Amino acid sequence: MNHFVYTATLAVALCLIGILLYRYRSLWLAWVAIFGFGIFVIALPLFFVSFGLTSFGYWSIGIFGGITALFALLAFLFWKKARIYASLFALVAVLLAVVSADAFWIEPSSLEVRHERLVTAKVSRPIRVVVLSDIQTDVVGGYERSVLLRAAKEKPDLVLLPGDYLQIIDPVKRNEQKVKWRQIFADKPLKPSLGAYAVQGDMEWYGIWEDLFDGSGVQVFSKTGSKDLGEIYLSGLTLADSNKSARGLSGTEEGKFHIVFGHKPEYFLKDPPGDLLIAGHTHGGQVQIPGFGPLITYSKVPRDWAGGCFLKRANGQYLLISRGIGMERADAPRLRFFCRPEIVVVDLIPRF
Repeated sequence: MNHFVYTATLAVALCLIGILLYRYRSLWLAWVAIFGFGIFVIALPLFFVSFGLTSFGYWSIGIFGGITALFALLAFLFWKKARIYASLFALVAVLLAVVSADAFWIEPSSLEVRHERLVTAKVSRPIRVVVLSDIQTDVVGGYERSVLLRAAKEKPDLVLLPGDYLQIIDPVKRNEQKVKWRQIFADKPLKPSLGAYAVQGDMEWYGIWEDLFDGSGVQVFSKTGSKDLGEIYLSGLTLADSNKSARGLSGTEEGKFHIVFGHKPEYFLKDPPGDLLIAGHTHGGQVQIPGFGPLITYSKVPRDWAGGCFLKRANGQYLLISRGIGMERADAPRLRFFCRPEIVVVDLIPRF
């Protein structure tokens, strides 16, 4: 309802601007309208924030809806009187519309598979690790099923799920989607020889989350701990430990390749043990500006890490942050821009 009220308020403001400009057709008044409406679009959501609602969803409506409509209106009103300015207004409207179409409808489901290579003397055969981070959805359906099928095509030896599966507050709806979530795993399209493993993310705050994977073949780390998988020594972190440090982990067994994974990448900053550290959480920012990176990451790690990284530290340790598969839900704008969802594939290659 609040989104409806906000949109209706923008529509009324646009009607008043249109009436005024239709009567006077003044270019200086048009520029006043642009700056005034822009300030209005930015300031009005702050009123809704006072009721405990997020402002990002409102800003996306205002920018991609209201401002696009304003420039289209200006182009129409000034087409005969000031063709050059009208063309400029039309160009801005078209660009905003194109960005909107990409960010809200195209990129969010434009899944990418990112391949990385890591050469190590600690494995005697190639081992393929697939990371499915932040599937984060509130309606489980065809997209989520396609992610599992696409991951299966990579023929993984090990599958890791670093948290954030369902983002649903309402308990009734959450239970309904839990059933659908289990169904997409029911056929067990993922058949990794070393197994599939999951840890807790932010969206699993409501208590029991492990039952999401009942009957799926996916093993969960309810507590921080490690598993010996032969040449791979795998450690999973609780949400709390991934946010602070990798406490509770023992050093890897001699000669084994040690993979540590948790939801948040903050533990990267605490000098944890491990050859390969894996995290999600940031979604790559969901919106990235070329040359700058993600606008918002909700993480303390460097921006170029949080945008999605695979890099080697001076100590030989590798860091991997996935841009994730889903998006922030609830009142947040459901968009991605220059930040496609991704499955990450890491091939561990033996060094002879």
